Amino acid sequence: MSLLEAFSTINDYRASRNRWYGLASLLVVYTLAILSNCGTLRGCAQFCQRHREALMQRFGWSCTPSFSTFSLMLRSIDVTQLHAAFSLWMQEQSLTAETLCVDGKTLGGTVSAPHSPVQDYAHTVQLFGQQSGRIHSCGHGRDEVASLLALVMRLPGGISHTFTADALYTRAVVTRALRQKGHHYLLCVKANQPKLLAAITSHTLRQQPAAEVQCTERNRGRCEERTLHLWPATFACDAGWSGIATVLRVQRRRNQSRETLYYISSLPPDTHAQLFADTIRGHWHIENKFHYVKDVVFGEDKSRIRSENAPYNAATLRNAAFNLAKSFGTNSITQTIRAIAHDIHTLLNIPKLITP
Repeated sequence: MSLLEAFSTINDYRASRNRWYGLASLLVVYTLAILSNCGTLRGCAQFCQRHREALMQRFGWSCTPSFSTFSLMLRSIDVTQLHAAFSLWMQEQSLTAETLCVDGKTLGGTVSAPHSPVQDYAHTVQLFGQQSGRIHSCGHGRDEVASLLALVMRLPGGISHTFTADALYTRAVVTRALRQKGHHYLLCVKANQPKLLAAITSHTLRQQPAAEVQCTERNRGRCEERTLHLWPATFACDAGWSGIATVLRVQRRRNQSRETLYYISSLPPDTHAQLFADTIRGHWHIENKFHYVKDVVFGEDKSRIRSENAPYNAATLRNAAFNLAKSFGTNSITQTIRAIAHDIHTLLNIPKLITP
């Protein structure tokens, strides 16, 4: 399925007499504008003017859309429907199991009262594939746990992924939902789950670890030593937790600082300890390979799009642009954008954009 076909599943909010442009084509063109460093509303309108002939010929337009057309589109489209269309598009491209990193992201430009103790900002949640480097699905809402549960239900069946997340998502309801769908998890345990943390700490002090792996990393003048110990989960815990099979302890030493973190996993304890270590380390790819790109390359935190549904919908289209850029196979999104920006022939022929 192409991105154009996926966007065609979204209900059109406009009256039939006002449908001068196909809604799916407007969404696709906005995505292409993002890939040409024209991700603002006025920038997208200027992108359309610059490539007027090619866009009119490809999408059958009689004229090019204006700033107000894109503004109304982003404000009016149902956020959940756009998320579902994005996930539908990715389903045919995500046919193999991989490790999915879960993390939320606030859209900095939407904060209305930065000095207030209660900030009203737009918040999104993404599932990022460690191996593919792409976004599998995305959601929105301040309740990140509820958003994650909705994303899990949206994933296609028959594929068993491994989910990694920080302590915010370490909830019994999350473990039950993942195991019921046939997925595995590797979750960090901190003081927000005091009973579970106490049981794990006691267990690791009383039992000898079944495996150990050490790693030393030197990068940018820092030296970090990490030691991972692994235990089978034989301790008693509340009945609400589902599938806890392995307990892990990671001790990190960076220069003069020391930190100890605990994890639970549904993966069996005979899984190689190095795989656990790589998976825990790889969870931060969502920060430096995705969030960083959206903020620095796509300028998401600086975006002034903030009305109604617009910030959520614009964030989803940036996710689509991110995945399209990854399809070129380069390690740098910046280099990809430099190579394809305003090359309208290349942009309109990106695989999975207009044709399946």
